[in-house]
Amino acid sequence: ALANNEITQSSEVAVGDYAVHQIEASGFEGLLDARQNEEVTTRFLNETDNPIRLTIEEASPGANQDAETLSLANANTTVVADGANDTYFVIVNTENVELTDGTAKSALPSDDDTALETNFTVVQDDLGFDFTPDDQYDDDENEETFLTWNANEPEVTIDTPYNVSASSGQTVSGTTNIAPGTELNLRVRSASGTSPSFLKTASTPGTTFIMSSGVGMGRWKRLE
Repeated sequence: ALANNEITQSSEVAVGDYAVHQIEASGFEGLLDARQNEEVTTRFLNETDNPIRLTIEEASPGANQDAETLSLANANTTVVADGANDTYFVIVNTENVELTDGTAKSALPSDDDTALETNFTVVQDDLGFDFTPDDQYDDDENEETFLTWNANEPEVTIDTPYNVSASSGQTVSGTTNIAPGTELNLRVRSASGTSPSFLKTASTPGTTFIMSSGVGMGRWKRLE
């Protein structure tokens, strides 16, 4: 997908798109049995006897409130390994993932923006593991990497003014925060008094709607 420009690099992801975390970490191909390009979701997410910890929680939960955490599971998360290059892609479907406070769960809101923080931790010797470089970390020091990003309300705005007629080759342009390649339906209705009147519904991608967020196929946003 990266090679074919099917992923847009961004720290802003519209709810309903896929958030793609690219993690570069060596030494885990044996633990995850990831020596080739393959899916390792279950082994990655299984924290039992696993020195890898990946959590995504609210970055700004509000005063006197604990941060809620995204409930990552096989139903909403896919982990693909590029074992030969020590790279792992954690793909989160923001449409299906839920926020949880440990008891109750709620869908990630699609009518508001949510600031999130991803924490990737490699557990060190204090739990019997030794995956972090000895020259960079103490024997009982975990290696942590943080990333902040936003899950935003999907938005589409049509550029105005526009002037189209009931004929082929007409273009209506606009902007959106939805990932490039997402299919959208656009309906154009003739103004009152236009003769002959018309009503046209078209799907994108295509020449009808030009998305300013880039080109490509799919609903992927790689976080940066």
